[in-house]
Amino acid sequence: MAKKRTANPKTQPSGIALAHNRIAALEAELLQKEAIIAHKDALLAQMQKALYGQKSEKSYYLQEEDKQLSLFNEAELEADNKQPEEAEQGVAVAGHQRKTKRSREEMTKNLPVEEVVHAGEELLCATCQAELVLVGKEFVRDEVIYVPARLFVRKHYVEVKKCRSCGMDESQDEALADIVCQRFFTGKAPEAMIPRSFCSPELLAHIAYEKYAKGVPLYRLEKDFLALGFGLSRTTMANWIIHSAHQWLKPLWQRMKEELLKQQVIHADETVVQVLKEPGKKATTDSRMWVYSAGEIGSPSVIIFEYQPGRNGDYAKAFLEGYSGYLVCDGYGGYNKVKGVTRCGCWAHVRRKFVEALPPNPQEAETSQAAKSLE
Repeated sequence: MAKKRTANPKTQPSGIALAHNRIAALEAELLQKEAIIAHKDALLAQMQKALYGQKSEKSYYLQEEDKQLSLFNEAELEADNKQPEEAEQGVAVAGHQRKTKRSREEMTKNLPVEEVVHAGEELLCATCQAELVLVGKEFVRDEVIYVPARLFVRKHYVEVKKCRSCGMDESQDEALADIVCQRFFTGKAPEAMIPRSFCSPELLAHIAYEKYAKGVPLYRLEKDFLALGFGLSRTTMANWIIHSAHQWLKPLWQRMKEELLKQQVIHADETVVQVLKEPGKKATTDSRMWVYSAGEIGSPSVIIFEYQPGRNGDYAKAFLEGYSGYLVCDGYGGYNKVKGVTRCGCWAHVRRKFVEALPPNPQEAETSQAAKSLE
């Protein structure tokens, strides 16, 4: 018969020890769960920031002056609390008077000047009634004048000349027929910017500048022209832009590409763009606008955009065919198809991670490690 084992009271943990062990285990579990919750909160904050936060990577507490202004209260935000005449007099600094950042002379030095002298109404001296004599002029103030745009029609003519001799005396030219018409000669006018169109270089340049440099839609330009008494439709402007792009800008684009491929460093990137009424594609289908730039290092600094229907790396391979310099781009694997180049990482993408790591609280963000890294 087996002997019954009895527990040694010295090796048995006491109730207090069991409680301490249980508490320690629960505390460890609690810390682990708190870490998981903190991690998920950080992911949630990052997702909310990506969805609803500012799209620019510039942080508001590092670059306060770059805050986006409201459409309606921009004047109130930009205005100085001082009176206009006080703001222009300068800023008082101990020991001297410091000028403002830009004086009137600096702001208007490139503008033409027109002088207006206002004649005095007095013709006789109020004391002795003697006739007043002009001795000079006294400066009062400067004004910057804005002249609104104007449209006018430029009619082109060519001179028509005739020969005084031909056809007047048959005996002078026996090779001609018996009845000789007089000969006329006309001058040569410059070719039209667009055949069979009244578009001028000045008008087309204004349309292109307003649309692509200032972002004004064609329908707004249509209203602007109508207000000036010129009923130019947006369809006509669109046709002019497309025709001129093929006729005048495409050769320039090819020449810029030749200069770009000579540079030692080329930056490349692609961004999503949607094209309306593109054959074989839905309007919601993503296409790509590829951009290649020599950056500030290149001379000349060339920036070229190329539209492609997708993001396949073959587009970059075809564009950079024969290039053997340094290619700065992001981590997209499509650029691996470009052979003969040295791939370089983009510091902007490294910086982006520190922007994402900024704490949501501005007070904490100012002293965070991520803010120091951005600085």
